[in-house]
Amino acid sequence: MGLSCARNLPATNVTYYDAILYANELSKKQSYDTAYIYTKAEFDGQGSCVNLEGLAFDPAKEASRLPTEAEWVYAATRDWDASRSWNSGNSNYKVHAVCSAKPNRYGLCDMAGNVMEWVNDRLSPLHDSEYVDFIGRQEAANLEEIVIKGGSFRNAESGLNY
Repeated sequence: MGLSCARNLPATNVTYYDAILYANELSKKQSYDTAYIYTKAEFDGQGSCVNLEGLAFDPAKEASRLPTEAEWVYAATRDWDASRSWNSGNSNYKVHAVCSAKPNRYGLCDMAGNVMEWVNDRLSPLHDSEYVDFIGRQEAANLEEIVIKGGSFRNAESGLNY
């Protein structure tokens, strides 16, 4: 179906690779380096990026990037309230304008509900260890192993995750 983005609505139908390409372009626009490198981009017939060959992430770069799962969870759980989200109980099964649900006390909105969000991490088991600046597993993985956070207008309030 390809990327869909209307004025005041969150972008939808975004692949993980589309999000990475957007982050790189945003970095360039803001005169930063890019956090993601790759050797080749592959697109489907609708213009969505379906693969970035040789993809590597450099967390040391000052650049726009997807949040790590830990960063996303930290931000979301500081004032998590799924009752302020667009979910299957109140959304009429459609996307709503960005931040049209009440923001939390930190000014964050749509962390729960409306549309799901890609984070930088791949699924990996956490062990009983302390991590400092955890950036998640970095080795190649298929898209089924990329972490998605939040929830969408299609999820029940009880099914929104952080």
